[in-house]
Amino acid sequence: MNARRTNAFTIIELMVVVVIISLLTAVALPAFNNMLRSNNASLAGNKLATAVEAARDAAARGGEGEDAAAVFFYDAGRIRIVPCVRVGTMSDRFSGEDRSSPLVSRDVFVPTPLVEPVELPAGWMVRGRAPGGWTSGAWYEQNYFLNGTTSQNEANWVFPETGFYDSGRNDEGERRQTFMVRFEGGSGRHAIDNGAEAVALDLRPSQEDRTSLRVRLDKAPDLDTAVRRAMMNPDLLQHDRLSDLLGNRSSDSVLVKPVAQLALYEERALAGAIGAKIDRVTGSIYTDPEDPQLGPSIDVGDINSWIDGTLPGYERETRLFRVSRFSGRLVEMTGEGP
Repeated sequence: MNARRTNAFTIIELMVVVVIISLLTAVALPAFNNMLRSNNASLAGNKLATAVEAARDAAARGGEGEDAAAVFFYDAGRIRIVPCVRVGTMSDRFSGEDRSSPLVSRDVFVPTPLVEPVELPAGWMVRGRAPGGWTSGAWYEQNYFLNGTTSQNEANWVFPETGFYDSGRNDEGERRQTFMVRFEGGSGRHAIDNGAEAVALDLRPSQEDRTSLRVRLDKAPDLDTAVRRAMMNPDLLQHDRLSDLLGNRSSDSVLVKPVAQLALYEERALAGAIGAKIDRVTGSIYTDPEDPQLGPSIDVGDINSWIDGTLPGYERETRLFRVSRFSGRLVEMTGEGP
């Protein structure tokens, strides 16, 4: 009788298969990661252009004075671009809670319910180029200049610092600041000449510390209507409480200025170039969830140089855009600098 032969793999054969699979994985994984990164980069660029175009269209549909803007926010590790519309102008305190502080006129923007916000792929960021001399007063007065050699008289690529605050308090608005691309109502032209500070409403995700407010915007079914009514409320105006509700001090508001140039980049690439680490909590190179602090060895000037493509040893890895004054569309900049 012939013995039945048992079909099985030997240990050596299994090891050979494992080695082959490992080699194939080692070769294919980098290519797959590069393809994924390229796809995300294209997706981020398309979404950025779409959000800016949506804001321009909202402005073109409005009348004179009904400006619209693409406002940039950062929270939960992602950039969020929100098309907003201007609902009026208010007198706001310059800074702090001192009732004797000077009043300034600020336009008020609220998200338009007609257009959904746009969210970029995880890890892809946008910075706005603040011209020299703009980062003074309350807008990025302290936050951006805590590290490095850069000055307020230089142009700086500022980050949308909107998620670094205590959302459980109603008076943390001075920690929240960002930039926008603003368009004129009716014409849809880029409103870069209007460089005044404004506030954009972005309700904090917390019910805490709201009982002292006379108007509960978080309970309003229509934020646009609620803000317009609040701006005409004689009780709020008479007792100087409108600033507490909508002004720069309010945690529901973000101080914002228009910019003409944007930089799209991957945060991981920036971190590697300037010797920073991605914080697990903030998802960015900033290390404090309630205060946008950089590491002690990080120089803001290096951030500017890396984005501009002038940091020694590094080629430009950013996509730079300017906003066309007349068409309002993003135009990619291919030169050596902004």
